[in-house]
Amino acid sequence: MTSIAFNLPRTVTLAADAALLGLAGLHAYMLVAAVHRPGYLVVYCGVMIIGCVVAVGATWIDVDDIVPAAGWVAGAILCMAFMIGYPISRMVSLPGLSALTGRWDLAPGNLALACAVAFLGLYLTVLFGVNVAFGQRRGWYD
Repeated sequence: MTSIAFNLPRTVTLAADAALLGLAGLHAYMLVAAVHRPGYLVVYCGVMIIGCVVAVGATWIDVDDIVPAAGWVAGAILCMAFMIGYPISRMVSLPGLSALTGRWDLAPGNLALACAVAFLGLYLTVLFGVNVAFGQRRGWYD
């Protein structure tokens, strides 16, 4: 018995990549908008931005099945790291960011959280076979 999947590999990959680029863009916004940013925040944002952009690029390299899959896994790791770190940064007073403690009402953070959840949701549909992503060898095209 064969499984049924939605036949939109490029659309699924584009939607997931849009979520990752949204996450990267919001981290770039944090770098630009923060007045007194500690050094570790600059490093963290830089790693997230570069990681998201590299993961997006990897999902479109159709050399073999390993490279796009590695892009999806890297994106999932980055999103999970953000989803774990964001609540911690709101519950614990971080050095140089004590004004953010308990602030759950900041739009950039909540939007970044929504982008991370959207990417992970799409990735789970690909893992469970509900959707097909670009780079999978099923011979389906948009």
